[in-house]
Amino acid sequence: MLLATFVLGSHVVRAADIPVTGPGKKLQAIDDALLGHLNRSRCTAATFALQINGRLEYSRGYGWLDLKKTRVTPADTPMRVASVSKPITAAAIHKLISAGKLSEATEILPLIKIDPPPEMDPRWREITVGDLLAHKGGWDIKQLGFDPMFNGPRAAKELNLDRAAKPVDMIRWMLTKPLQFNHGERSAYSNFGYCVLGRVIEQTARRPYIVYIQQEICRPAGIGPKGMWLGQSDPVKRNPREPEYNAECNVDIMDAHGGIVVNSPNLCKFLAKYWISGELRPAGAKGRVYTFFGSMPGTSAIVHQRKDGINFACAFNGRHGDASLDDLTAEINRAIDRIGK
Repeated sequence: MLLATFVLGSHVVRAADIPVTGPGKKLQAIDDALLGHLNRSRCTAATFALQINGRLEYSRGYGWLDLKKTRVTPADTPMRVASVSKPITAAAIHKLISAGKLSEATEILPLIKIDPPPEMDPRWREITVGDLLAHKGGWDIKQLGFDPMFNGPRAAKELNLDRAAKPVDMIRWMLTKPLQFNHGERSAYSNFGYCVLGRVIEQTARRPYIVYIQQEICRPAGIGPKGMWLGQSDPVKRNPREPEYNAECNVDIMDAHGGIVVNSPNLCKFLAKYWISGELRPAGAKGRVYTFFGSMPGTSAIVHQRKDGINFACAFNGRHGDASLDDLTAEINRAIDRIGK
């Protein structure tokens, strides 16, 4: 395969007046796909990484780190990845299950160690770890009318807090709200359910969520201790290597469902070690196709595992808007197919 002969080395090229940086022999079809999406989405920064047989074969940064467009984006720029945090959380849960510390049938209410309020919906007592993994916990934001994880100020007000709400506060708040369906009855995508899984990890592992991720998920995948962390809403507190995001979002309340910051090459390392479902991936395993998207104000991201074992990841400093992540994934796949011929 052509890609297997690549000699990595840094260089900078220009396409469509947008700077492109990073190692690997130039692949115009992939660059065109990313640059086109960058323009359509009105984002100003993007990264992309392609991995074959566990080896990083192509890594690119596109555009500018700052919104004034004065600093180019390095290929290893870390960015928020929104819901791409969920497969990482799922990997942590599966590891705890493999260690015998949890099972998918484990009921979550005793684990999170929060005293239930008198008005708690009694169906909370039946929700299991497996329900949360599969988005079957009982919350449906369409029926509820809002996404809890984007309503921190409301939670703080209703809980009479004199500070910003934290993830555990969101659970206390939602314990006062009715469920929309019985656990396991159906699936409804739930950011809140993965927030609860974050607390399950913390209580079971007796470590902060991100510490467990760094030690038990990143380290086996070859991702260094500073290769993945939680985002900060305050620009002053952010890692200076992150880009400026084209919209702000309260990420302080997010961790297990959407708060992780990581670069695209490290996402590929994760994809080589774990399936996007969260299950451990045997070395060199092929045959499955998984795609997962992340999207929130100031962020969009893709991770993809192909049937032939090729993995790729990309991230943007803005939401995709009218630029379809499905279309971009398909376009990148077509480009990879052509390269292999």
